[in-house]
Amino acid sequence: MSGSRQYTSTLGTVVLSWLLLALSTACTGQHLYRPIDSVYPVRPALPVSPTMAIVEFDDQGFLMDGSRSQLNKATRLLKDDERERLVLIFVHGWKHNASPEDEHLRAFSRTLMRLQRKEAVFRPDAPRPVVGIYLAWRGKSTSVAPLSFLTYWGRNETAVRIGAGPAMAETLETIIGAAREKNEKTRVILVGHSMGALILQEALHSYLPRVRESPEKCKFEITAGKPIGHPIPDLTLFLNSATSSLSSVGIIDYLTRCGITKTAGATETFTAPLFISLTSEDDDATGWLYGWARTLAFRKGGLESKTGDSPFPYSQRKYFRTTDGHNEDLMTHDLQAITTDLGRCNTVGAKADEDEFPELRRYCLGRVTVRDANLESVPIALPREKSPGPGPIHDWYALTRRPNARNKSLFWIVRVPHKIIASHGDIFNERALQLSIALGDLFAATVTELEEYKYLLDSMQAAQPPESLD
Repeated sequence: MSGSRQYTSTLGTVVLSWLLLALSTACTGQHLYRPIDSVYPVRPALPVSPTMAIVEFDDQGFLMDGSRSQLNKATRLLKDDERERLVLIFVHGWKHNASPEDEHLRAFSRTLMRLQRKEAVFRPDAPRPVVGIYLAWRGKSTSVAPLSFLTYWGRNETAVRIGAGPAMAETLETIIGAAREKNEKTRVILVGHSMGALILQEALHSYLPRVRESPEKCKFEITAGKPIGHPIPDLTLFLNSATSSLSSVGIIDYLTRCGITKTAGATETFTAPLFISLTSEDDDATGWLYGWARTLAFRKGGLESKTGDSPFPYSQRKYFRTTDGHNEDLMTHDLQAITTDLGRCNTVGAKADEDEFPELRRYCLGRVTVRDANLESVPIALPREKSPGPGPIHDWYALTRRPNARNKSLFWIVRVPHKIIASHGDIFNERALQLSIALGDLFAATVTELEEYKYLLDSMQAAQPPESLD
């Protein structure tokens, strides 16, 4: 028996040593992917092209280039233009980086092109220039795909260091401030995917104004049609967030204690979110796999089964092992398919300049239902991936507020159907992209000229689809 145990122990040691050797030899090292061309037009051959800027961070949370050249170039790009713009800041997640071959970097570039085409179609007289800021880190630390799951714990700790470090918070403040310096109508949307959402949430804990002696010290209002006046994004989206519920409940507590308010809308205003977390119902990576990984990393002590009453009683141990998108305690809204036929969504089928953009497959919105300044429900039509005929076919969904939600803050948490986001990394498909754009148009239009967005809320009569905009 002792020989068997010794054999098993030796075999385990050999296997572990092989895995560690494989990881070390296949390690993707730290280096600047964009030492020179960190700012560039996405499609330079086109008459109007969005601009991309890349800023890279090392594993310790510092800017990768000690000279801050990338951040300075991004800042100059934003400061040198007095026009109203659309600025999209994206922090990628696990298994991604700033390599030109990275699939999410390429998908982000295509997204910027989509947004620029949208501007040309819907604002032909004065389309806003689109600027993308790609905040990159070494989310991919091995080139051996079957072993990539073993990098979870190391990359998770790295993401926490980057988010909690001073460089990320400073970078966000610098970029947002530069974007609005010469035109305070510029819209800024912040997006984090997977561990990129973890980085953002860690940064937000130090970046948001702190509660001091009284809630009034951090209270402010964001009102539709008026400049924000604070260096915060118009909207922050977390997509399939790999962040523990403990972090999310900290932001919820901050928003609740400060009494921060935000309104959006054109003819009818309503309370709008500052943060939205969207998680696929089939995202196993932030579901049971996250819980399993966190259980292995759990250190006894320091986590109580119950804690205080702010913002409501909850289990620290449960929240440590659960992301907000899989925590029923924190859910605020449901996104579900509508069985009632609301009619066909008539959108512009604009021909793009390249074959990869055959048409602008836009979403449609139904009339919102507002009660006591709360957005109770809004129908959203999203295009199918494959549609017969010349134009896209849409399916209708309803974003509906949960009446008994415990979380009543400006941090909305929504579980998304499989047909919209199928898995953890499936955030750039057509439906997911249009859903994100729709939420940006609905809830980030607080500093823009809102008259042109009235069609988003009021172009639809009862039980009728929006009118065609072409």
